[in-house]
Amino acid sequence: MLRAAVLRLSGGALRFACNGFDEAIREASSEFDWLHVVDEDARESGAPQNVALLSRIVGLSSAPIQYEGGLGLFHLAELVLGLGVSRVVLDEALTKTERSAEYFFSRLGEQVIAVVRPEGHEAARRYAEQGARRLLLDGADEMEDVERFVKESGLPTWVRGEVTHSRRNLEALAAVRCEGALIEGAASENGET
Repeated sequence: MLRAAVLRLSGGALRFACNGFDEAIREASSEFDWLHVVDEDARESGAPQNVALLSRIVGLSSAPIQYEGGLGLFHLAELVLGLGVSRVVLDEALTKTERSAEYFFSRLGEQVIAVVRPEGHEAARRYAEQGARRLLLDGADEMEDVERFVKESGLPTWVRGEVTHSRRNLEALAAVRCEGALIEGAASENGET
């Protein structure tokens, strides 16, 4: 199972970077399979706000990057992918119109991860029918829910939530064939993050 370090951009800076920006990016990209960059400012504005920082992360990272935040329009997703980001994570953009999801999936294919909630089995099924190739199960708190969701969706699934907060659960996620887990902090030796 792949692991992605979550990096949060806010106010033109990387939150929680103890060792300096460049060192934090290099360290995370050497320890994790992916970097998952969340532009918190973009969530509010509806458009990427930390493009210069994102570009810098792309230049420093040895790991591929997933980007989440403010991609309500197709051309904004293209802009971010044009910076060298490997995948974009889309939520509200997929539900703007009846055909939005199909449009994004058909044009960007493997470069799109569709966000669904644990109760979103119907959304996952609909996204699969519209051409989704990968899902992000957001707010996953119970292993049983994750296992059922992965089995029913039939799509490669990344997980974000309480179930990613211990080494034991990460091993269980791998056993149920999750593609990856978003890690807010490295799991500690006692099994908790």
